[in-house]
Amino acid sequence: MITADEAITAAVAATDGTPRSWKLERGDPARIVFEVSVIASGGDDRDVYVDAQSGQTVEVDD
Repeated sequence: MITADEAITAAVAATDGTPRSWKLERGDPARIVFEVSVIASGGDDRDVYVDAQSGQTVEVDD
């Protein structure tokens, strides 16, 4: 499992923004993800979902 800091780093890389908050939650039935709220470089608020096992960004919501 990755750390919250690693999830935040992945989320920032995916959005080129500033992290605001994070939480650990259950995604698909067998997947646990970090949901990282980020203020993107354009000022938009985005939620980035990072797989807690692999560290891969799985989704970015606008």
